[in-house]
Amino acid sequence: MAKYVGAVDQGTTSTRFMIFDHGGKVIGLDQKEHEQIYPKPGWVEHNPMEIWTRTQEVVDGALRKAGLTASDLAAVGVTNQRETTVVWEKATGKPVYNAIVWQDTRTDQICNALAKTGGQNRFRKKVGLPLATYFSGPKIKWVLDNVKGARARAAKGELLFGNIDTWVIWNLTGGPNGGVHVTDVSNASRTMLMNLETLDWDADVAKAMGVPMMSSKTVTTLASLSVSHRAARSALVIECVKPGAGRFLRAAGHPGLGNRPPGRSIQSRVSSGQFLWRSVAIDQPRHRARAGRRYCSKSACRLPGYIAAPVSSRPRNH
Repeated sequence: MAKYVGAVDQGTTSTRFMIFDHGGKVIGLDQKEHEQIYPKPGWVEHNPMEIWTRTQEVVDGALRKAGLTASDLAAVGVTNQRETTVVWEKATGKPVYNAIVWQDTRTDQICNALAKTGGQNRFRKKVGLPLATYFSGPKIKWVLDNVKGARARAAKGELLFGNIDTWVIWNLTGGPNGGVHVTDVSNASRTMLMNLETLDWDADVAKAMGVPMMSSKTVTTLASLSVSHRAARSALVIECVKPGAGRFLRAAGHPGLGNRPPGRSIQSRVSSGQFLWRSVAIDQPRHRARAGRRYCSKSACRLPGYIAAPVSSRPRNH
């Protein structure tokens, strides 16, 4: 019987895998850095394939150090650097461009052009965020506009977009061989494309940014995804809120969720065959709060019919 849980922590400068026992004690850990790529002043990139390689290496390393095998893991959690943007081929898993990191400022002209109508807060009522280079939406547009053939391929459903959580989970669950294209609301809220009221992608905002949305059958579910990577096979993959995301609003009807410690909440949105993940709203009451700070209107977690969001948080290092 599996007695342990693992956690992938994919950060801006390194990736680590930690293994915990039932009491929360760390019994295995491995960590490796990845290259920081600076093509031009203000540009910051990561190699997505290197990140996936490092993820596999640290999973193997932590299991080896703990004297465990994959069958000893009941679940694998994922937490990640936010906003960092990857676009890749669905059929092969090959990125069409390096990951554009959250720190990158190359989309300043895109943001300025979008702000000519409605100003910096043009989309804020819907997505809770100002136009800024920080967020994923303008980064996706930059890739589609600057990589030859990318926009046409995205429109045909040949490409997938994801922040690093999606990239890692897609690969963990099979990659080109049936990998699952998912995110959670905490990551989705940092794309500047998710409507905070519907918790779904906002078609009007996506259209204004030039990011394609494709219709397909979708479901919303708590995470229960089979891990296919050999080092962690048989576990379930879950997605965790970034530690330090802030204090959570209580969610009526779910004892124990209120004031849950950062990093403990779980949610996944599952779909297939489209560029952006798409989620079906659940027709039940939701309890949500918006953070008031400039860049921090972030959804924190979601259970069926409810969403808890940070009551207070502030920009911090990833």
